[in-house]
Order: sequence, then structure tokens, then C-alpha cells
Amino acid sequence: MKRKTTTVLAVFGLTLLASLPPVFGCSCVLPSPPCVALEYADAVFVGRIVEISPIESEGAGSGVIRPINLFRRVRVTFALEYPFQGPETETIEVVTPYWDAMCGLGQLMGVGDAWLIYAYRRDEELETHLCTLSRRLRPDYDIDAIIAYVYSCENASI
Repeated sequence: MKRKTTTVLAVFGLTLLASLPPVFGCSCVLPSPPCVALEYADAVFVGRIVEISPIESEGAGSGVIRPINLFRRVRVTFALEYPFQGPETETIEVVTPYWDAMCGLGQLMGVGDAWLIYAYRRDEELETHLCTLSRRLRPDYDIDAIIAYVYSCENASI
């Protein structure tokens, strides 16, 4: 009887595991030098975050309970401080996954933070993520150092 119970539990456990969706973590290839990334990006700019707002999940109507949405995305509005490429408007909206495990920057961002953003067009929106050269800047960042970095064709840091 004990062997039969163990077999049933093992089959049940394997069936349960097989029915789970695959999970992928964030994995990036080595980044291009900043000057190459500048060439391919749709927008590159220095901006300060003025708003972060969640994007409702597609198909998540009222009454849907999701304790943790692993695919959560956020819309981040930046006040443009220095444009390198792309729109030269007062503000720019960029979408990013929230969780860093999904290559998102949302978890790392806060209102008032200054960022260097490399963004790419996806479905009519600008999007950025961990695998771009986007990075948070010090509050007292040196714009001359940022300019030198963005136009550098070597893998440098700021």
C-alpha cells in the first residue's frame, strides 16, 4: 500500500511540474560600445523621472486576482535634460518591465532619479531594459563625462 501511495504521489507531482509554464530569467549578451548602441537606438537621452505608472496587463479584466504579476510593466515619464537622439520634447515616456528578473528597470527606478536611457521602438512605444546601456546617474552627474561616454567607441564606464 505504501509503495502504491508513493507512486501515485510521484506521478501527481510530475504531472503538476509538467503543467507549469516555462520560466526564463534575464540573460544579456555583452553590450555594444556606446557609440554603436547610439547608432541603433531610437532614443538616447539624459532625463529625470517625474512619474512611474503601472501598465494594466492585457486581458486582466475586473475580478482577476493576481498576487504577483511576473510580467508587470511600467510606463516611466522623464523630463528631458539632454537629448542625444530621438524626440526632443519636454517629456519622454519609456516602457520597461518592472522586475529585474524579466530584464526590467522598473524595480530600480524612483521619481527624481536621473538616468541615461537607451530606448528602442517596440509596438509604437519606446522601451528600455537591463540589456541596454541605460543606467541610473549620480544626482550631481557631469554632463561632459556623459557626452564623452555616449560617443565613445570603447566599452567604457561613467
